[in-house]
Amino acid sequence: MNDERTDNDARKVEIRRRLNIAKYSKRENIVYTDENDHNPWVLENCPGCNGAGRNCRFVEAERAHYTYICSTCDGTRYTGELVRKFDNNAEPVEASPNAHGWVTCPGCGVGFKVTSKDSWSGRRHLGCGQKIFLTSG
Repeated sequence: MNDERTDNDARKVEIRRRLNIAKYSKRENIVYTDENDHNPWVLENCPGCNGAGRNCRFVEAERAHYTYICSTCDGTRYTGELVRKFDNNAEPVEASPNAHGWVTCPGCGVGFKVTSKDSWSGRRHLGCGQKIFLTSG
């Protein structure tokens, strides 16, 4: 009976992992909203390959690099667990865009254009997750 419960628990974990991967695997599906504080749930990257799905090793005797599927995630790139996209929970910091619409992030010092969807969520710098309150300067 205890083995049955363990098997059922393992199945539930695997089903939950697969459902999470099916629902959250596409990065383009990320939505930044006020409800999620511009910090949505995403799939945790595999620690064995850092989310690449593959690893590379150098064989000295052959003087060659070989790429192989990650044995930790079997090439899926994820653990199946959900985590917040950003670790940064710092309070919002004020910053002013310059005349050309560029802001230097107070969190990491990287400059970005506030019209760039690849760099700015409308509340957070997408590079480091710092919340920024834009002022008119």
